[in-house]
Amino acid sequence: MVADKEVRDIPVSLFRLNRESDVPLYVQLRTAIQQGIASGTLGPGYRLPPEPRLCERLGISTVTVKNAIAPLVDAGLLYRRARLGTFVSGHAGIRAIRVGMMAPHASGQDAFQAGILRGLNSGLRRRGFAPEISMLGPDDVLSGPVDAVALLGPLPADRAEIIDHLKTMARLPPLVLDVPPIRTDADFVYVDNEHAAFTVVTDLIQRGASRILYFGMGEAERLNDAGRLAGYRRALEEAGIALEDGWVLQPSARFRASVELVHTLVEARADAVFFAIGGHYGGLLLGLLRSEPRVEEPLVGGIALSPAGSAGTVDYGVDAARLGEVAADILDRRLRGEASAPCTVAVKGQRVESD
Repeated sequence: MVADKEVRDIPVSLFRLNRESDVPLYVQLRTAIQQGIASGTLGPGYRLPPEPRLCERLGISTVTVKNAIAPLVDAGLLYRRARLGTFVSGHAGIRAIRVGMMAPHASGQDAFQAGILRGLNSGLRRRGFAPEISMLGPDDVLSGPVDAVALLGPLPADRAEIIDHLKTMARLPPLVLDVPPIRTDADFVYVDNEHAAFTVVTDLIQRGASRILYFGMGEAERLNDAGRLAGYRRALEEAGIALEDGWVLQPSARFRASVELVHTLVEARADAVFFAIGGHYGGLLLGLLRSEPRVEEPLVGGIALSPAGSAGTVDYGVDAARLGEVAADILDRRLRGEASAPCTVAVKGQRVESD
């Protein structure tokens, strides 16, 4: 702490908020303060404007100001002095947090899981933490106690008991990412697969498709597949299209070669196919379908895990980092004692426009 004569008041003009951004205003304000401290613009003893002045000049509520500042006080970046205000600390004492991340398959993390990790790491840092994230395989053990432990999906349905193991590894409830809720004693953040499938299949129907086949991802994705199938069936039902036998396909030895899948689509007289994973793979399938003389203007739809869809496909983009961001918010609230009941958040994406 510093003497009163060393106090410098921070002008409100230093903080600029973008109301058109998807980033919440309290996160923008918190980030501006953090960046000012990190760059040295806001040094020890600098005093934040009083909350009423911040609210009036920035056009925000007191709740927004409190949500921006409270985590920085908890982290040691700011401190409060009774009747004097909130000041920049004389040290950057960001609270450390150790997170163990477990992947359920020995093959390790994929691109989607890597995106989740990036979002979790950046989300925790923006909330005033210095995260130390350790990756674990299905048979690994932690070298010491951790604050939190998370499980990255997909999680086969017969391995749900792994959550019991996670409960013994950290002081916070287990956090499961990219898996729909299967337990009531853990926190879940997952892709809203039903909404994604419904959006894509409805789009295919609006483009003229009436015989739409579904191609799932097999046993390893059974939990996620349930939501996708529900959305697929609902879209057909609302469009008055009767689901026929043979329209729902699952991976097998027969479909390992894409040409076999093309033959199946042709035999079923399908004019569209919905993939659980779209994007690049949907584009490859589209090329094969277009090479088949009996298929005219084929449509492919799917959930794309890449920034953009492939030309001629109807994709639904899911930002993996967004799952990590939501997970960071849950951990932040748990560490501050604001969450008690299990947290379940379904993350939506958006239609991906392709050229």
